[in-house]
Amino acid sequence: MTHLTIVGGIYLLLLALVIVSNHGAHKIQAGGIVAGAVTTDKVVADAVTADKLAANSVQARNITALAVTTDKLAASSVTTAKLNVTEDMTVALLNAHLR
Repeated sequence: MTHLTIVGGIYLLLLALVIVSNHGAHKIQAGGIVAGAVTTDKVVADAVTADKLAANSVQARNITALAVTTDKLAASSVTTAKLNVTEDMTVALLNAHLR
């Protein structure tokens, strides 16, 4: 019985060493993902949040046309103050549409 206890203890110690030495060794790097392998239906709801994205990782050019619509925006999430719309910008837009 003593030998079994010693062998079991050694096994657990070796198992712990293997786990500790491999911690993080199997992380998936972006370069190791096949194009098109990650799709929205495979991502759990709320798995990607603004807090998890690197600064400036999503820019206007990365957003598909018509992907952001009114029904997808939280109430008061977009205001003229947040957009920093100036009078000059408004005049320029009006002039562009009047041509």
